[in-house]
Amino acid sequence: MESTGTTAETSTGARWLPVWLLAFLIACPFLPTLAMPFDFIDDGCLVYRGPGSLFERIADRTVGEFHTRGPFRPITWFHWELQAELLQESPIAHRIARWAFCWLTAWLSLHFFMAMNLPRWCAVIATAMGLLIPFRGEIWPTLGLTEAFAMPYALAALIAAVKATSSEKPWRWDIAAWVLMALAIGCKNTMVAVLPAQLLLRAWDPMRGFTIRNKLIPLISLGSAGLLFVAHLIAYKLDPHPKEYVTSTPGLGHLLAWGRALTRSIGLEFIGPSLALLGLAAWYRTSTFQPLPSQTRLIAVALVLVFFGVAIHLPVAGVSGRYSVVAGWGLDLLAGLFLAQVLAHGQIFLARWGLVLVACGLAVAMLAGYDRMARQAARSALLWQVAEAVEAETSTREPIAWVGDLMPRRNQIGLGEGVHFGWHLKGRGRYPVTVVPVNTWPESSAMSRVISSSAEPPPGWKLKQAFEQPVAPLGGIDRCYLYHVGATP
Repeated sequence: MESTGTTAETSTGARWLPVWLLAFLIACPFLPTLAMPFDFIDDGCLVYRGPGSLFERIADRTVGEFHTRGPFRPITWFHWELQAELLQESPIAHRIARWAFCWLTAWLSLHFFMAMNLPRWCAVIATAMGLLIPFRGEIWPTLGLTEAFAMPYALAALIAAVKATSSEKPWRWDIAAWVLMALAIGCKNTMVAVLPAQLLLRAWDPMRGFTIRNKLIPLISLGSAGLLFVAHLIAYKLDPHPKEYVTSTPGLGHLLAWGRALTRSIGLEFIGPSLALLGLAAWYRTSTFQPLPSQTRLIAVALVLVFFGVAIHLPVAGVSGRYSVVAGWGLDLLAGLFLAQVLAHGQIFLARWGLVLVACGLAVAMLAGYDRMARQAARSALLWQVAEAVEAETSTREPIAWVGDLMPRRNQIGLGEGVHFGWHLKGRGRYPVTVVPVNTWPESSAMSRVISSSAEPPPGWKLKQAFEQPVAPLGGIDRCYLYHVGATP
């Protein structure tokens, strides 16, 4: 394996730790999620086993989602429905399964970065950035984000493409790469953005560099996985059903939003000072940078991942941390190479302090992620108090109005939470009641009960029960209220 030019003196204690243990340590900050209950974001329609056989449910969910929303992801629904079948209504079992995917993703990330000839300690830092930066780390505390299923397949597909270039029997790796890429696209259609990087890796000979001589057949075979995305796109355009996700021509504002998203994806607010210090160390370098073929390949693959990782999402309005996963891998590769070169050729005193600041920045990012998890756990615990109180009521089974906001601010309940509140009640089967999400208070003659985060109800409503949940570790209390017509406190 080619060296990046990093001297042995710059290696750290990560060299002697096995990769699976390093991955475990990187995934450890998400262990608090194991104590979290089901939430009210996506879990209401995911964790309960529906009627029919496993494959009937997968087919119904896949087709139904395609008609109503647009994505076609049978592999994702296979994961969700299989977990609902096996894990049933156990929050900790579902959370363990989610954390296992986090560990697997960290393990594959380390292998991919090392396959790209990053030193192990650089691969550790790059992987930690990809998982612990809160912008991208939003994937792991929830059960409903599909990237958790797609990322292991996509990373394994990239690794298989690297292995094929140096294998005596590359066709085995080519088959594995195609299957893994197809599974990734079946989890999330936009994972097709990984395919150009996979093709580039397959065409990059370790000895002669980029060449397509004698590789047309494997490249065409690998590229055929993209036909799955093309078929979905054609069906999406031809399907007469209105879709929740619509495509449009991106404007300048959307491009600027993606520029900001990339800075957040790399965690510039956390490691920006360390990158500045490392840049200063590179400016006062003590030896000349000597590029190697492996570094040229790394830079090319990283730029392809960033470009296509952004381009695939431009037709869709909105920017989210989970959308930047593929582009984030490219940024992680560039950051890892930058760290390796600064330690090898930069001013050593500044470089070492820069690495200390990188570690401090990741620690702060980890704490920020923990605060987000704590707030999510507190909100879920609060709403479960309300759900159990509603289930305990046996005097009436009239519909309940859920007064929420479409885009709720902190300490406000959302309309989406109301939808999943109703699905949780239905899935548990203990209290058959209809929950009606509304954005304005109903007339007291139309509804007899209301759930709201407002402590000041309009005339005609009286407080029946108040709920509160402390928010750790930064303090604060989350509150919610149940109102009845003519009820007394």
